[in-house]
Amino acid sequence: MFHLTTHAFFKALLFLAAGSVIIGCHHEQDIFKMGGLRKKMPVTFFTFTIGVLAIIGMPGLAGFFSKDAILYLAMEKNTTVFAILAFTAVLTSCYMVRVWKLTFLGEARSDDASHAHETGITMTLPLILLAVLSIAGGYSGVFGKLAGSVAELVPEAPASAHTTILLVSLAVMLLGAGSARFFYKSAPADTLEEKSRGVFNLLVALKESFDRVYNYYVAKIQQRVALLMNYLEQIILSGAIIQGLAGFVGYIGYGARALYTTGSLNTYVYWFLLGAVLLWAYAAGIF
Repeated sequence: MFHLTTHAFFKALLFLAAGSVIIGCHHEQDIFKMGGLRKKMPVTFFTFTIGVLAIIGMPGLAGFFSKDAILYLAMEKNTTVFAILAFTAVLTSCYMVRVWKLTFLGEARSDDASHAHETGITMTLPLILLAVLSIAGGYSGVFGKLAGSVAELVPEAPASAHTTILLVSLAVMLLGAGSARFFYKSAPADTLEEKSRGVFNLLVALKESFDRVYNYYVAKIQQRVALLMNYLEQIILSGAIIQGLAGFVGYIGYGARALYTTGSLNTYVYWFLLGAVLLWAYAAGIF
């Protein structure tokens, strides 16, 4: 819950900042056609940078505290899980610094990037608020007020373990960020594709395999289940049950209305007397 909370701050910040970049670049979405946005979109650049630092675990920011707790538990409970988490942290640091560098540093690589502009306050104000939370959201004074008693369940590593986790966090962060910072060039083409086409093609094939599996699942399983549920809803729920009950209640209403809407004063008097007798019997406790 701690990491979900801090993650909500900086991940929302990154998504909204990406939207700000897209609007500022006249709806361009290819990062290889951007570049040089640091000076043209300073607020977006500054807040996006905070989001990147938070998600890669920069000490002092919200992401570091929640990742610190997770890595500590993993180190204490399962070395394999700890190693996997550390490796994924390297990947996170690498791809986030990659997109940060290609988008904001270097020179503009398209007309849209050359004529980019900062978005209005309706877009930048949420970025600033989320940036503040991405910095302060991991501290006990803030998270404690947000989470209440849940904050008491967050594990605190002892001094020796905390030092180890701090060093590991710094190592994986610097390894991933440094590799992306020095490997990727601010160019209109993917540096990995140019320098290692085999690895690039392997990663593309892996990505496409996931897409094919997901598309197959949606088309062959999810969509068919949705059609079946829609059929059952239309025929059984809406048709047989809801319309059947509505019709039954309607017939009861028609019958009851036929008993007293006769236009005869005598009938109305009898119904009034019957109601008075029933009311008296209920008040007297007979039933």
